[in-house]
Amino acid sequence: MQTVTSLFHSLAYAVSPVFYKLLFMSLSAILVGGIVLVLRRLFDKKIPPFWKCFFWGIVICSLIIPYRPQSNFTLTTNLSQIEGISFLEEYKHIENQQIDKELTEKEALAFNEYKKGVILKTIIFDNILPLTWFFGMFFGFVFLVSNIFYLSLKIKKHKLDSSGFNTLLFACKKQLGISSDITIIVQDYIKSPALVGLLKPKILLPIYAENISDESLQYIILHELSHYKRKDMMVNYILLMLQAVYWFNPFIWIIFKVIRQDMEVINDSYVLKRIGTQHSKNYARSLVEVLGFSHNISLKSKLLCMVDGEKNLERRISMIKLGETFKKHRVIIAIVCLLTVGVVGSLFLTQPKLMDENQTIQQLIDSIEYENEKISFVIPDSSIPATDWNIMVYGRTQIDGMGMSIHFFEEENNSKSWENGKKYEIEPVNENITELNLDIFMGANEYNIDLFAYIP
Repeated sequence: MQTVTSLFHSLAYAVSPVFYKLLFMSLSAILVGGIVLVLRRLFDKKIPPFWKCFFWGIVICSLIIPYRPQSNFTLTTNLSQIEGISFLEEYKHIENQQIDKELTEKEALAFNEYKKGVILKTIIFDNILPLTWFFGMFFGFVFLVSNIFYLSLKIKKHKLDSSGFNTLLFACKKQLGISSDITIIVQDYIKSPALVGLLKPKILLPIYAENISDESLQYIILHELSHYKRKDMMVNYILLMLQAVYWFNPFIWIIFKVIRQDMEVINDSYVLKRIGTQHSKNYARSLVEVLGFSHNISLKSKLLCMVDGEKNLERRISMIKLGETFKKHRVIIAIVCLLTVGVVGSLFLTQPKLMDENQTIQQLIDSIEYENEKISFVIPDSSIPATDWNIMVYGRTQIDGMGMSIHFFEEENNSKSWENGKKYEIEPVNENITELNLDIFMGANEYNIDLFAYIP
């Protein structure tokens, strides 16, 4: 039992930094995704499908690429601290620490309460949360793979004769310049035309395909072949895998749903470029025709279905009508979109510039000030964790004419509980202090500051 517990602890400590890195990445990504959603809602008919997908491409990349360039203008300073969440070092520091016999009963009780708090935070943040994410991700991938196999078996079971569509398929492949081996499967399981398979792509046609017009059937096949041409199947699988990784963030699921909707919009645009905008009305009519036959589409998140709901289909038809308008203003639109990407990216897809050790310590020294008869200093926000600070504040005081040493912030230093960005204050006058020093130990370096020199 002890061996199993030890293995779980080792696994938790290994995946913990990965989990908090992903948590930071997901939060910064949904900030960008949220802005894109707002822009999409306000200016949907002003932004061409290409630029919508370009924006979403940046969001997807931010969920895959852990690197964030440094910037002075970033607004993710507080978010970046999530990556450093861990109480393991603090726990190791106090694990074998015994209560000092010279401590009073009250001080000993406070130390025990502090120790219990550190242990509890270590259990939650260094064990439970990372392991919950890891096993959630594991079962997410198992569920994804099992659903893909389940869908494959269902299609084989419901497969019907499709030889009558091969001639039209060959003509459509030739029109789009596709030479790959793509087959058509007529089946009575999926109620909408769809594209499945990454290595061996197949176009699924519902059984009602035999009853629709030849023109609509041609548009259906061109639509699904365009998904293949544009590598949308690969993008869809990436989204599914990212959903398994970021299962804990529901906003990511919402964003991915919208991305799939916009993938259909840009795919419509791609088809119309190949067949000519003069066919846009007939193409839109074919979408409506397919929607009329389609209902209860199951497992569509694993597929690229031609119709994805009545509401988005209405939007797609509106975008088809705006095709010529987008062409007239494409230069202005491109400039505005690129500027938007630059501003949003620099604000939300960056991290604060990191200072080296000397710069960080100098920032602490620069923060020392005397105001309202108090001397204060601030632990800087930096790449140096608060637990790495070793700061001693000490001096001498006069009590009944006798001099004696005095120490401040011993609890913070012993327990490594300094807080980045927090101001620490001392009142020299009230303490009758005659000497006051601040020593900083960082690695092999030592810095000595006379705090009394700051008193006018």
